[in-house]
Amino acid sequence: ISPSKMSSVPNNKPDETNIPNEEPKDHHYHQWKYSNCIGSYIMATKSHDIDKAAQTLITQMEDTNTDTDTNTDTTTDPKNSEYLLILNYLKYFLDADMAVLGKEPNAYDHYASLIRKEYIHVPHDIYCQKRAEVLQSFVMNVTNDTNDINDDDSEKTKETKGKKEESKFIFASDVMRDALEERAVSNLRREISSLQRGVIQE
Repeated sequence: ISPSKMSSVPNNKPDETNIPNEEPKDHHYHQWKYSNCIGSYIMATKSHDIDKAAQTLITQMEDTNTDTDTNTDTTTDPKNSEYLLILNYLKYFLDADMAVLGKEPNAYDHYASLIRKEYIHVPHDIYCQKRAEVLQSFVMNVTNDTNDINDDDSEKTKETKGKKEESKFIFASDVMRDALEERAVSNLRREISSLQRGVIQE
């Protein structure tokens, strides 16, 4: 085509001025928010304090909602479905981390022996003491009686006892409690007893 006729050739090149040069704002908002949630989940395995971890999540989400101009509803409202979903995920995440405690006795004993190998550099007596202390922290508030609320208790007393019940379990979710709670408590108490006698699973 001669240069003189070039101007008559249709230009099929897309108009770059109409091509969005950035992703929707909501994309970055959700990506940032959920990556922080995952980080909080992982850090929560250090203490297994669900209330503290949940509060951290709430604070992060509240800050995110403040720092962005999205129309996303706040997740700090306990009735907010998104908040409840994330909180449930946190419970299952932590329960999965603790699931090893509810293994069959032989499998749990093998797990305990692997932990000792991991800390083989720690002197025997110190290991027994510190390992027993860690395990004791998981069962110190666990009771065999999971319902100590009496009919003649006042409503305030019932409410207080009901709140205390929440801290009397190793597992946070009902499904994991039903499946593994009893066996986990038994495993922990058995190992604690052995450690206090200076016996380590081999």
